[in-house]
Amino acid sequence: MHKKTKSSLRTVLIIAFVIQIITVVTLTGLLSFYNGRKAVDDLASQLRTEITARISQHLSTYIAMPHLANQMLSENIQLGFLKVTDISSLKHYLWHQAQHFKTVSYLGIGTENAEYVGAQVLYNGLTILEVLDKTTQGYLETWETDKQGHLINLRSSRSYDPRRRPWYRAAVTAGKPIWSDIYVYVDNIGMGISANQPIYDAQANLMAVASVDLTLLDIGKFLKSLKIGRTGQTFIMTRSGALVATSTSEEPFRFNPKQWRKEPFKAVESRDVLTRATARFLSRNFDNFSLLKGDLQLDFILDGVRQFLQVLSFRDQYGLDWLIVVVVPETDFMARIYKNTRLTFLLLVIALILATLAGVLTARWIVHPIHRLTIAAQRLSTGQWDCCNLPIERTDEIGQLAQSFSSMATQLQVSFMTLNDNQEKLKQLNDAYQRFVPYEFLNLLNKESVIEVQLGDYIEREMTILFADIRGFTTLSEGMTPKENFDFINNYLSQMEPIIDKYHGFIDKYIGDAIMALFPTNADDAVSCAIAMLTTLEAYNQTCENHALPLRIGIGLNTGPLMLGTVGGKNRMDGTVIADAVNLASRVESLTKQYGTDLLITHHTYQALADTTRYQIRIIDRVIVKGKSEPITLYEIFDAKAQTTIDVN
Repeated sequence: MHKKTKSSLRTVLIIAFVIQIITVVTLTGLLSFYNGRKAVDDLASQLRTEITARISQHLSTYIAMPHLANQMLSENIQLGFLKVTDISSLKHYLWHQAQHFKTVSYLGIGTENAEYVGAQVLYNGLTILEVLDKTTQGYLETWETDKQGHLINLRSSRSYDPRRRPWYRAAVTAGKPIWSDIYVYVDNIGMGISANQPIYDAQANLMAVASVDLTLLDIGKFLKSLKIGRTGQTFIMTRSGALVATSTSEEPFRFNPKQWRKEPFKAVESRDVLTRATARFLSRNFDNFSLLKGDLQLDFILDGVRQFLQVLSFRDQYGLDWLIVVVVPETDFMARIYKNTRLTFLLLVIALILATLAGVLTARWIVHPIHRLTIAAQRLSTGQWDCCNLPIERTDEIGQLAQSFSSMATQLQVSFMTLNDNQEKLKQLNDAYQRFVPYEFLNLLNKESVIEVQLGDYIEREMTILFADIRGFTTLSEGMTPKENFDFINNYLSQMEPIIDKYHGFIDKYIGDAIMALFPTNADDAVSCAIAMLTTLEAYNQTCENHALPLRIGIGLNTGPLMLGTVGGKNRMDGTVIADAVNLASRVESLTKQYGTDLLITHHTYQALADTTRYQIRIIDRVIVKGKSEPITLYEIFDAKAQTTIDVN
């Protein structure tokens, strides 16, 4: 009797499960089919919005570069770093700018004196300079340059006056940064547009016009890289309808037999069927594109197929006014609907088969709680301690296992939290140690942490040693309280420390108001650092109100072999450097007082410089310093001094 009851219940469960599966899958299939078009609309809308947003973002970044380059040149001229009459400096500046601004195709500047400088990186990587100045006698010379920007080979020469060029006149007339019209390059390999900006002096007198060319070829490449359904496409056109770039294989310019040259053409004249139809639809419905504003989602019919269309107005502050157009045929999405319909019927068949195996529900009674334990274990292995889904409510062996597992998870959580706290404290301790023991010191000793350092660890290496000391600090400090003394010194040292780090050096020690720094890279870094320290000190003197007189420092540099390591005893040790080169650097610094100069270097450092012509150097003296039997040659570097002082020297 008991067996018959169980058999009857099993049959009821199977029938009920089959009925539920058939009902749910059938309704799902019908709803999926009838809601297909709405799903297509939503998907198409999301795709179009995403594509136009990506294009707009790319354009914003891409077209910002030319005006940024012009603005940088204008500010350098207005701040006095460059002069429009200094053609040599302009050549050097534009040559380097051409190396950095990879997305622009040409940079140039024409002056009111009918002088001109331009720079361009060719497709083969060669950089050319175009120069028109007093030496070229009214001709624009095109030169090839080497890797340092030096003129090496004259390619061509032609008569040229930048003031008569359309780009120059347009910028002068506008009186502000503007874009030129789109044009086809002379070599017919692409189209471009130029950003032009007039440059005025402090009295609002026109000095020059800066111009940067931007190729539109890369925009077309970007559009071609976008995946827009199976057959969708995108293109960009001007407000007048001229094609700027397209994701199709069609070039946005063609030969005009009347003008006997290649010119941009209107999108309504495109040879691509979808591009032409889309442009004509917009032209008819929006008064030749003039009424297209903001972000519009539209659709139209082409050859009986619905086309999803999105148009986004793209403008910038310099007068650029383009339209971004994305069009996708509805057939690109309907394939998914048909595929979903076939999948629905396939699921129905599978569901019917599975329904006949409803007996597996009995096994689920055992598997399900074990599965919950597995999920909890997986979450535990990834650091997720909330094991709230455990079957602890059961009273059998699985329930006991779940309770033990929950207890273990709690204990592990406490242990891991304690471990994390200890690791954080250890990290803080290591960070604190690094403020007393520089990381560079550990790195030179090939140590990862200060706890690895042993007494007697050392290395031998050639470095440049820098000593810097405040002039007259004792007298200055007598007029301050102890707190003012410490505040003053720390304020001064905080100005110098970042400069030393910037030039790849590190501070070995502070000696009162003095600094001892090491430069393991090269002597040029040490010299550049010393110049920067003196320059920073000049700016610091202008802003500091804590002392009446300008603060002065003396800096001495020497290059030579030294030993860097640890000294001390069992309970106390310190990092230090030992070498005759260190003592000599200290003595050279003290000699700056005697010679009344800010920066002295030895002949060892002088000989270690990569290019001495980079600096303004003169020989000061040959002296025998205390503790040395051989004379040394002292050099003064006065790059950080004012120009009037340099002229006197």
